Amino acid sequence: MKRILLWLVLSIPISGFSQVPAYYSDVNLTSSGEALQNELSAKITNTHTTFLTYTPGVWDALKQADLDPSNASKVVLVYGYNDTDGNLTTDRTRGVNNNGGGSTDWNREHVYPRSLGNPNLGSEGPGSDAHHLRPADVQRNSSRGNRKFADGSGNSGATAQGHWYPGDEWKGDVARMMMYMYLRYGNRCLPKNVGVGSAAASDSNMLQLFLEWNAEDPVSQLELQRNPILENIQGNRNPFIDNPAFATQIWGGPQAEDRFGNNGGGGSDTVAPSIPVNLIVSNTTETTTILSWNPSTDNVGVSGYDIYRDGTILGSSVTTSFNVSGLMANTTYSFYVRAKDAAGNISSASTAINVTTQDNTSGGGSSTELFLSEYIEGSSNNKAIEIANFTGGAVNLSGYSLKRQTNGGGAWSSPLNLSGTVANNDVFVAANSSASTTIKNEADLVSGSSVLTFNGNDPVGLFKNNILIDIIGTFNGGSSNFAKDVTLRRKANIGAPSTTYQTSEWDSYPQNTFTDLGNHTFNGGGGSTDVQAPSVPANLSTSNIGQTTVTLTWSASTDNVAVAGYNIYQDGTFLVATSATSYDVSGLIAGTSYSFTVNAYDAMSNVSSLSDVANVTTQDVTPAYCSSMGNNVNYEFIDYVELGGIANATGANGGYADFTSQVGSISYGSNTIVLSIGFRSSSYTEHWGVWIDFNKNGTFESSEKVVTGSTSNAGNLSYSFTVPSNAIAGNTRMRVSMKWNGAPSPCEIFGYGEVEDYTVNIAASTTRTKDLSAVKIDGELGQESKIFTAEVFPNPATTYIQFTIKDSRNSDFVLKNTQGRIVRSGSTSVNRVELQGLRSGMYFLEINDGQRSILQKVIIK
Repeated sequence: MKRILLWLVLSIPISGFSQVPAYYSDVNLTSSGEALQNELSAKITNTHTTFLTYTPGVWDALKQADLDPSNASKVVLVYGYNDTDGNLTTDRTRGVNNNGGGSTDWNREHVYPRSLGNPNLGSEGPGSDAHHLRPADVQRNSSRGNRKFADGSGNSGATAQGHWYPGDEWKGDVARMMMYMYLRYGNRCLPKNVGVGSAAASDSNMLQLFLEWNAEDPVSQLELQRNPILENIQGNRNPFIDNPAFATQIWGGPQAEDRFGNNGGGGSDTVAPSIPVNLIVSNTTETTTILSWNPSTDNVGVSGYDIYRDGTILGSSVTTSFNVSGLMANTTYSFYVRAKDAAGNISSASTAINVTTQDNTSGGGSSTELFLSEYIEGSSNNKAIEIANFTGGAVNLSGYSLKRQTNGGGAWSSPLNLSGTVANNDVFVAANSSASTTIKNEADLVSGSSVLTFNGNDPVGLFKNNILIDIIGTFNGGSSNFAKDVTLRRKANIGAPSTTYQTSEWDSYPQNTFTDLGNHTFNGGGGSTDVQAPSVPANLSTSNIGQTTVTLTWSASTDNVAVAGYNIYQDGTFLVATSATSYDVSGLIAGTSYSFTVNAYDAMSNVSSLSDVANVTTQDVTPAYCSSMGNNVNYEFIDYVELGGIANATGANGGYADFTSQVGSISYGSNTIVLSIGFRSSSYTEHWGVWIDFNKNGTFESSEKVVTGSTSNAGNLSYSFTVPSNAIAGNTRMRVSMKWNGAPSPCEIFGYGEVEDYTVNIAASTTRTKDLSAVKIDGELGQESKIFTAEVFPNPATTYIQFTIKDSRNSDFVLKNTQGRIVRSGSTSVNRVELQGLRSGMYFLEINDGQRSILQKVIIK
């Protein structure tokens, strides 16, 4: 069987497929985006018919799938790169049967670490899926631990930030394995939880880093060897090994190798992306404007967009927006956009949009925002509101609304939300559905909303993103009429909205005057351009803090015209703009500190000062640790632990205590811990063990035991230990265990003693001016032999035995025969026991100090 399998391995071709494998016969390979992602996900899930046991199933699978293509007596070690440098940890290959846990062995590397799964991947299902398990040198596997992948160059190793670069040879393999795990296990194995970098534009869960590695490092011969073998074992394949271009079809990014030849059809990609639609402009000033549009689609993937001004290419963008600068004031420009893909196919041009920049002269120019331009309070239901746009560009009404306050008192009504686009130098009319035909013929929106049933004492407001920007009437001005049976029309020199109603800005006309509805005259305003910045955003705060996310909220700013939005900065670098007063930040790194600030801006690009800084530290990844405790604390317990700022004095805690909320700061190199035992009466020799999870993999390994010692001294004893240079920086778990009658292990339930867990923060340096100042140090922890012991002699005996107690404590003794019958008893202060009258044979001497017993076998001749 093995010989046949080896022949199959060595005969696998490494070139592109001459035809698409039959495995994909029921998958629509011409689809893209989420549709293709869902099809491939269903395929690899439905065909995953055999679930391996972790032992021996995974071992056996790796010994077949990961054979060195040039030497079938060895397996290839992931992250390895050199077999001849004399350093075992960098080996690229190792004997196929040299698997295990020793320093010269290879073991099973979970390329997607179990502890980074949500929940933990365990040792079944995703934890035993061989598509992401690889042979690895034991020590190199430990060095990687659960470090997240990050960009780098050269050979594998930890980055300066404590992340992990898999190496130039392995980065493509890693990317394709992470893509497989995402499609196979969904939210349990998100790419963003296993790597560091920006998210892909099309999917916030996918990292741009993996898309780049997939394109930069083509499929290897080893990968091509693994796929059919694992299909034979598990039933499913990794689609991204068969065709890396699937990633480009689904998530975009750089064009990856297309091993199917244009998705199985043969030849090169000749299909152009769709035409960009809904091109709009916003935030137009004297010299700038912002273009935005809806994303295009493509059979493989859209790689970017070219922006044209007046028929000439202006620039390119990989997003669906573009900031135009360097324009001239009071000048009209025409813009359009074309989409392109990695194969050089370019779409037709979008519909062109014209924009006129604002004037920079006194007495002329454009408005900074939409404003109310006419108010008709006619007879019966002849009610209408007109809104004017002289901003210099078309405005999308999404986010705008009208509200009414009844009789000048109470709260604003529910909104009448507006929609559509109002062109520059044009108006938008909202009319009551029962108004006259003359009014409705001019209307862009006809509605029976109560907002359009206003009377002469009902203020009406124009809102943007639920913030008032303009008003007719005085809010909470009482029930007096200010516009009963009249038409109000904004004067031609008024070009800005105002949140305060001023009658001087309006001309009044008789009831049922409709002659100017649908038109408005604006002469530039006769005033200067808005130069007043909004107020500084206040009360910036954080909430909902996760491992990779946090929510920011702040109080709304005010402005003399209107606040257009807010800029958010992360660690001093622009992150995003939003029109809301909250934002959900994602893509952060677990256990990392960040600072955020916010400023406000208006339509004229006036920007406020930055808000106060909000600092936040994301939650750290918390692996699931094994349980350990003592069952009895009636006689001894841990009563003091001190390390790096921890100074925890306690009584007995039932055998286990979780003190992980207490964080001690330790540094690479030498550190000192202080430990103390609490005895209720007599003392005994207790054994200490302390472990620190240096690689954060959720396991206390033998190499991570930092304290070993035994003592009956109840004083404060110090012990120095070293934090290795390859320990992962940041917070991790420390376990302190004290056990009677033997050295503790990190994951056991034992008789007498206690266990406590803490958190330590590993950093390059720590500030500890008085590291051990909290208590007086009584000595150093070493290795002590038992103090409650007895020596019995002669043994074998004939007529008597004598015994001595090492620390001379008061104790009692009994001597029992093999049936358990007591044949002698007394106090150890009388250290001689007469044996006359006892038959020869085996007896048991039990010495008890009231808390513990010593049992010795005695032979009588």
